[in-house]
Amino acid sequence: MGAHLAPAGDGDHARLPGRALAHRREIPPQAGNDHPTGIPTGVFTTADGHINIAASGQTMYRRLCTAIGAAELIDDPRFKNLADRSKNRKQMNAELDRILAKKPSAE
Repeated sequence: MGAHLAPAGDGDHARLPGRALAHRREIPPQAGNDHPTGIPTGVFTTADGHINIAASGQTMYRRLCTAIGAAELIDDPRFKNLADRSKNRKQMNAELDRILAKKPSAE
């Protein structure tokens, strides 16, 4: 159940589902792999390929950190909650890049 663009009829606008977008009446700029509310998300390079991570929410974030052997990130003040991870997204991604580059994708 993702967001899909739907033609508005005149070809100049598109509708996105979601209350927030409807109220603002604007379409956010493209963000590539960066989901606006789910952090961390994206494609990360591993020792032998790539993996896609979508760990939105505190429980999923904690599970991710534990699964990749980086439990220290759970209590890191830069990433303590969603607002902190959003503010420090580049640092979060850099930490994940550093850790995951040493691990095979299947791990």
